Amino acid sequence: MKNIFLLIFLVVINNPLCSQFVMSKSTSDRIEGKLKKEILDKASLRCWYEFTQYCLNEGVKEQVVDTFTLDIGPKYSVYYDQNRIMRDSLDRAEGEKLRPRVKLIRQHMTKGEIDALRGQGDGNYRELLSKGETAVLYKDRKRQKATIIDGSITEMYKCMDEIPLQSWELKEDTMTILGYVSQKAETTFRGRRYVAWFTPDIPLQDGPWKLYGLPGLILKVVVDDGLFIFQAIGLQKLDSFPITMNKDQYVTTDRKQIRKLAFKKNNKRHFLGTDGTFSMSFEADKRIFDELERE
Repeated sequence: MKNIFLLIFLVVINNPLCSQFVMSKSTSDRIEGKLKKEILDKASLRCWYEFTQYCLNEGVKEQVVDTFTLDIGPKYSVYYDQNRIMRDSLDRAEGEKLRPRVKLIRQHMTKGEIDALRGQGDGNYRELLSKGETAVLYKDRKRQKATIIDGSITEMYKCMDEIPLQSWELKEDTMTILGYVSQKAETTFRGRRYVAWFTPDIPLQDGPWKLYGLPGLILKVVVDDGLFIFQAIGLQKLDSFPITMNKDQYVTTDRKQIRKLAFKKNNKRHFLGTDGTFSMSFEADKRIFDELERE
């Protein structure tokens, strides 16, 4: 049953049985993975980063670790959660198998119903917390712009962000990362202090997230004495791998609103499915994350 229940929600709410939801062709193509794609560039290198940050969960400090992928081309790069995309693809396929079995949908369970289900060991009941970053960040180094794409099953958002080249101060310190001698550099970006290590042996002026502009690939970044850490954990040469963006009906927004959207989506989801009858409800994520960008 695993994450199938998550996709039941993604597919079922768009099922014709739900008369209150009108599905556009764009939404249908998005669900089925049939949107046309625009090729922005072709990547020659892929770098995986482990991203560590902290949050408060009902007053308790917790460490959260995610893995991100950076595909780098001559002009563009794309930064995304590859594991999340792979899970979504698998869930989509499983959801298509389940669609014919859906007979009835209840869109909300009451708190009392949820509490009653907890602890019963019912194999048809699942609590799932959305995991992984859904936003995809495209970096146009030449034009010094970033495009962030994120959204929900019903609507996708596009944020255009000006990211002028960071002013880096090079240091003499070095460390070895993934076998590459890496030089230290420091900068301030949108209210935080960044300490980075880059390797001139990989002459690609890119790095994780919105960071770029050093004379070599950035392999590690420590933000504000360890509050956030980007650490390269793997490299792979690519043979002209296409960097693509979906041709979707995007709603234009700004970077503050798109971050609020991301936090809203990290809700706990409750699913109960038996004999073609599915019930679902949501519980707000109580974790409090600090923002990378203060300005």
